[in-house]
Amino acid sequence: MDLEVQKGRTVAILGPSGSGKTTLMNMVGGLDQPTEGKVTVDGVDLGSLRGKGLDDYRLRKVGFIFQFYNLIPTFTAAENVEFPMSLAGVGKEERRQVALDLLRKVGMEDRAGHFPDELSGGEQQRVAIARALANDPPVMIGDEPTGDLDSKSARKLMQLLKSIRKEKGTTLLLVTHDPLVVAECDSAYSMRDGRIIKTLTSKDIDNARASAAHDEAMVEGSF
Repeated sequence: MDLEVQKGRTVAILGPSGSGKTTLMNMVGGLDQPTEGKVTVDGVDLGSLRGKGLDDYRLRKVGFIFQFYNLIPTFTAAENVEFPMSLAGVGKEERRQVALDLLRKVGMEDRAGHFPDELSGGEQQRVAIARALANDPPVMIGDEPTGDLDSKSARKLMQLLKSIRKEKGTTLLLVTHDPLVVAECDSAYSMRDGRIIKTLTSKDIDNARASAAHDEAMVEGSF
């Protein structure tokens, strides 16, 4: 595989189960390391990192958005967002203020004191995004971020991610099967057997936009 993603771009990775999408995300996220070749993110060669260096990379350089949220059930929304900052050594007052600011950005400030099981799926995903942004990472990785959401919530999520990218210049790398996600991306690639087999054309992405718009019209027209 040979793939380069420009800073501040939103990229979709598509492919069937077992094609290597999650492995790719784990490589970029520093959860796995390549047995050969090189992975470089924001000027950092991940193969050169060990121990604390790798921990710091995962803590400060990448934010993870998971399909099933992975929020800590015994923590409130605010505490979940604070947690990565506490690992980074941010003081209590500062991380609480940052957490509330991030929850405000994702429209969840009024739910800051609620626990995950008191939140809807879309609300939990918004908290997860705020947590992913906690240490202001240059890269955010989403593994099927809309996979457990209805169309309306998925659409709101993508609008939120677009606004975050515009504001912060964050690079978004998203594994997805959802045309709603593909429609909002700058570029998209299809994987199979650990390789990129197709770069989606602008026409392919336009088709995804048309499909997403059609689905939206069907939902709005139903009763």
